Amino acid sequence: MIILFSILLSSILEGSGGSESPTLGRSGSDPNLLHHESDVVPQKNMRIRSLEKERNRLPRVDDAERQAGKAGMASTLASNLSVNIDMEKNFDHGVDCSELGADWSLCYTRSLTLAYSGSEEYTNSQFKIYFSAIHRLLEVQNEDFEFGHVMGDLTYIEPTSSFGGFSASKAIEIPLVFEYWSVQETDNMPRWFVVDERDGSTAVIENTNTEDLRNFVMPYTSTMKTPTDANIPINAESRFNLNGQTASHSIDASARIIPTPYRTEIPENGQTFRISGFAVAGAALLGETQYGVADLMKKMDIDARGDHNIFLRLGALPLDIVGSESYILNITADETTITATESAGLFYGIMTLIGLLDVNNDLTLKEMVIFDKPRFDYRGHQVDVARNFRSKATIMRTIDAMAMWKLNALHLALTNDEGWRLQIPGLPELTAVGSKRCFDLDEENCLLTQLGSGPNLNSGFYKRQDYIDILRYAARRNVKVIPEFNMPAHARAAVMSMEARAKKGDMSYRLMDPKDETTLLTIQFYDRSSIINPCMDSSLRFVEKLVREVKSMHDEAGIPLHSYHFGGDEAKNILLGAGFSLPDDQKELPFSKSPACQKKAEQDHSFDIEHIANYWAIKVNKILAEHGILEMMAWEDGLRGTVKGHYVTPSVAVNFWETLYWGGINGLVDMSAHGFDMIMSNPDYLYFDFPYEVNPEE
Repeated sequence: MIILFSILLSSILEGSGGSESPTLGRSGSDPNLLHHESDVVPQKNMRIRSLEKERNRLPRVDDAERQAGKAGMASTLASNLSVNIDMEKNFDHGVDCSELGADWSLCYTRSLTLAYSGSEEYTNSQFKIYFSAIHRLLEVQNEDFEFGHVMGDLTYIEPTSSFGGFSASKAIEIPLVFEYWSVQETDNMPRWFVVDERDGSTAVIENTNTEDLRNFVMPYTSTMKTPTDANIPINAESRFNLNGQTASHSIDASARIIPTPYRTEIPENGQTFRISGFAVAGAALLGETQYGVADLMKKMDIDARGDHNIFLRLGALPLDIVGSESYILNITADETTITATESAGLFYGIMTLIGLLDVNNDLTLKEMVIFDKPRFDYRGHQVDVARNFRSKATIMRTIDAMAMWKLNALHLALTNDEGWRLQIPGLPELTAVGSKRCFDLDEENCLLTQLGSGPNLNSGFYKRQDYIDILRYAARRNVKVIPEFNMPAHARAAVMSMEARAKKGDMSYRLMDPKDETTLLTIQFYDRSSIINPCMDSSLRFVEKLVREVKSMHDEAGIPLHSYHFGGDEAKNILLGAGFSLPDDQKELPFSKSPACQKKAEQDHSFDIEHIANYWAIKVNKILAEHGILEMMAWEDGLRGTVKGHYVTPSVAVNFWETLYWGGINGLVDMSAHGFDMIMSNPDYLYFDFPYEVNPEE
């Protein structure tokens, strides 16, 4: 079984209202995995109004007001408030976490200070202060305030009847209790905002309207999660000293290539020589990648009419490096020859040659022969543009970097709960609603704000032509784009967009059973609106439409859609986890009260309410095969419980994202034994949004 390799990237939101969001890390019920995505659930001490009641309390506002941030009464308070957050204790704080309903009885304390700078007393109590909480807020230890949860990470505090107002130039301290622990300052999200319920206006509290968390977050002083935490804190000085203990290598710096070539031969008396640029002979052998080579050389100021000749040739390779991306690079002072069996190998030979150039020494090279082949067929890089959008230009710059590092697969996560980022002809609501976030409790014009993006409208998506442009751009750099459309879970952007369509009278692509009364909570604290109902014909119709349109884009680009990522992860109710002590009547399987699923269970004996992700994976896989797509990809928990034989596409690959530290190797062996190709995507080693050091500033 081939073990493949993947690198995952957490993306950073561009434009106004954006935020760096450490939220890609996926987590299960084990509290040790919950730094970036916390399991959040309601409990008996929470005084929470339903989202429907919240909608009814606020006055209606029009699109113009929403676009402008609904400036009004809220600005009076927000302009005179500042927020200060002081992390206190992860343990030994005297709080009964179990009594508050905390998962695994873990909680921590944090102090919130609201400093009021107004010269006159502020007595209005018809306001809320909203913020993004990636850990569940369990308790407010100030009788003048209570709290509630809206959806996802959107949380608020509001005055109680005992609130006497903000005194002039005074501060109010509000002790808070959150679930699990916090050891990273980035657990705190920016753009706290005030909503005045008298006119529905919103206003961001200015000192939180920043990516510099130190504007409102006090420096953390401890990295201990529990009393037995033995991790050693690291800072710049200690890391420098540790690095100094590493044995140095004697190889000339110009001979070091990343990734390290399979074999390198450097002559004892090899010359180091200076060039003015490259003149490539046989560029036609590169095919489409010749345009990528020319563009990359131009961007790096390498003269394409230089004095050093590069001769490209197709020919046989030694048996130990044979492969479509393999090559021999023979550098001499007179000329350089690159030999490969296919254009991809020639392309990577040129990338290695460019990487060897000593740009700090007038473009010098050293004579050597490199025999190279990839150790992994799949060398991937995921960019999550769903949660935090990145522009087309940014994606193209990313592809440039991937080409230089010989990464050949861009896993482009285009959809999630927090956003839908690709125009789909015939389904305009996906981008008209699903690509936008703002403060709109009705969610008729946008999704609810998440991830510290604030109340003001922020949006972004790729038009059909944008996506085609990205496909062609990537192909010219030997990068395959793998689109991910996450389902059945992590699909709230799609579900709510199709609900907006249903309100207009078109139910043909509806993804939620309106009669379903199931109570569930997902990993990111969404309800059943986060998961596509697998029992409705309209859900399958939606997937068929989606696959057909995406395939059409690939066909127009001249880049066949060979691999399609369907997501599949975390389609569960976290209340069923072992860490929660809840009555059985509060533990419901997803869609267990959906009339559509009850009917499906009667008609289709393959349907299993306990394995809806598996059922949906098999259904989607059949649609992919019918459209000639050769490979389905998924996050491993979406396929766990099935084997390769359940699927009809020639290939099925999984992103294996269990943590190796907590025994993930056993799951890896198990999934591999069931016939799946494995893409290593382990959070503790390959998630770029996980801290690399025990340091609260990471």
